Amino acid sequence: MAKTTADGKSRANAAFGRTLYALRIEKGYSQEELSFRCEIDRSYVSQLERGEKEPCLGILVKLSEGLGTALSELFRRFEIDGGRPSTTVARNARVR
Repeated sequence: MAKTTADGKSRANAAFGRTLYALRIEKGYSQEELSFRCEIDRSYVSQLERGEKEPCLGILVKLSEGLGTALSELFRRFEIDGGRPSTTVARNARVR
């Protein structure tokens, strides 16, 4: 069983959301721009960043293409950084 945070979200989903958020900000994309590039709904991008949804492989491929980042790089950042944004990324207070 996946470990969950206090609010019931999967730790892995929350960590992936932080990784996605950091990559999106580094590219200078809004959620709307990323969703357009990936051909997915903006609200789904938001749910992924908040750790509320768990992406399937097809969505991961779309996200990597939309970010112009190799899928392996997306996973590397998730594994090594543990989803923590780099110190140069300003965080939105609502994103945990």
